[in-house]
Amino acid sequence: MMRLADVERYAEYTYHAHVLHRGAQWPGFSVITAPGSGEWVAVLIRKRDPATDELTECCDIKCGNAPLAASHEDCLGLPHHMHGFPWIGVRLGTDCEPSVVRSLLSRAMQQASQHGAVVTLVQPALFTETPIPRQEDIPHRIRSMYQIYFRGDGSPYQHWKNFYLMALCMKDYEDDVPWDTAPTIPYPTYYDLSPKAARGYFSWRAKVRNGQYPTAPITFQRIYQYELLNGIGSTTAEGCLELMRRFDEGYYQIRPDEGQARNTLRWWMFGYAVMHKLPAEPYQDVQLKKWDQTLMALSDGNDHEICQALAFLGNESLLRSPVIAGGVEEGEHLFAEAWRKMNAELRLFPKCFGKPKHSFWFPLGGALVNEKETFDAESYQLNPFRSYQYKHGKWIQTAYNRMDADLQPIRSLAHAADRMFRSYLKRGRALKMKEDDGWACSCIQEVIDQDRKEKLAASRPCITIDLSGLSQIRSDSYETRDSLLTESELEDVTDAPVPAAGSSGTALDAPYLQVLATLLAGEDPGELLRNHHLKPSMVADVVNEAFLDRVGDTVVTCEEDRLVLMEDYREDLRAILRNDRA
Repeated sequence: MMRLADVERYAEYTYHAHVLHRGAQWPGFSVITAPGSGEWVAVLIRKRDPATDELTECCDIKCGNAPLAASHEDCLGLPHHMHGFPWIGVRLGTDCEPSVVRSLLSRAMQQASQHGAVVTLVQPALFTETPIPRQEDIPHRIRSMYQIYFRGDGSPYQHWKNFYLMALCMKDYEDDVPWDTAPTIPYPTYYDLSPKAARGYFSWRAKVRNGQYPTAPITFQRIYQYELLNGIGSTTAEGCLELMRRFDEGYYQIRPDEGQARNTLRWWMFGYAVMHKLPAEPYQDVQLKKWDQTLMALSDGNDHEICQALAFLGNESLLRSPVIAGGVEEGEHLFAEAWRKMNAELRLFPKCFGKPKHSFWFPLGGALVNEKETFDAESYQLNPFRSYQYKHGKWIQTAYNRMDADLQPIRSLAHAADRMFRSYLKRGRALKMKEDDGWACSCIQEVIDQDRKEKLAASRPCITIDLSGLSQIRSDSYETRDSLLTESELEDVTDAPVPAAGSSGTALDAPYLQVLATLLAGEDPGELLRNHHLKPSMVADVVNEAFLDRVGDTVVTCEEDRLVLMEDYREDLRAILRNDRA
């Protein structure tokens, strides 16, 4: 079931529409307006049923009377508050599917983008005497501009054509007169300005082009932005986009009270960049960018990015959990591993976010541009989760819709993981288990078991033996032994011969030669080692040192207290031993 709050969020996220709450004038009413033009496309109504005294929700959508499926006739009817042909009444409830409301709202937005202007009723102003400028006081270029205007059929295209021809005529014109005000109307053009206001606009534009951004009426701002969107001001699309960026930073950044006007400009900048295949990410709506970054993090992010995404979708308090507070790197790794494991085993991402949806997209909605302009079949990939394509004269957006996401599994995962990780790490107070936590416990326990194994393996000491230093150690031990023995004891001591570096023969004692011969014969020398009280590792060191200069490599290794002959040198050893005996 779709509620009015869901309709408002859907319009804001999908169409960048504005929601106006009319509580002071009409209690229980709110209005959705098209971006840029401000045209009403839906009226949302909250009222009490006089029969049951229950609060009911309904809306009127300005989408015409195009036929709908018969199955939806129960929730559709005459408008509840508005009057006239384009409005259709929708009664929200269990018998009204969300897809019906979205379809009607999409149609209303599409029709609003095709309208040339909106008639706005304003309170009559007090009459003041204003001298009519004499013809000779109006510059020739200004008079020439007004003469371009042609009423024609009054269509939106004719409205744009008049503006574009006037803009070409005045693209390099500058003036230097003061300005104070101008009429505030939708889709303003030069023809809507009085000669005094027109001169004021071109004076203000000259300062803007020189890097100065004095305060000006919204009409001046919009005309300047329309010029850039139509390629007036620079010879390239990149240049026009750069001028819009400078205006955004130079004018709006120091005027936070004009936030709505800035949001509209940034929407146009983003659409303009996509339409001309320019980098558009810097101008993307902040909330949409955060949503896309969250999806990218869950798809292929590092530990920190995944943890931030889980907090954004689940609960921001996750970032304050004792699991993370007690060790940021360790805590974020555990939460990220829990998501990765559950996503791999349970396909959690498609379960939560479904599939990308296609919807109409109006990149320059509310701007005075050529609606008849066509593009080749173009596609624009903003990121892995959002793309745009131009088909059959319409722009189509393909993206994951936040309104369709089921975030309950992510909230359940975050709570279950926080509870079990607190118990595992003994951090913070214990959390109670919720009814919907059970499905995630087995995967989280596997993450804990794996982390425990990794910590145990990392705690074991790693001993590295440098074989190159064994000769020095043996020599030092002999010197220490000799200094401790008496002369009579030294005479009784016999040491196993150790080959000297650079000797031409193989100086090995008989037990070592017997062990080597046994290995060459492919037999186990274990009994020989026990009889002569020799350690395999020591025998390997003595044999390798004896043959190092003649072979240049290790010939015998000790693996798990067993001697292993290197097969590559078997024949070389036999040849060396035969030559030594000869």
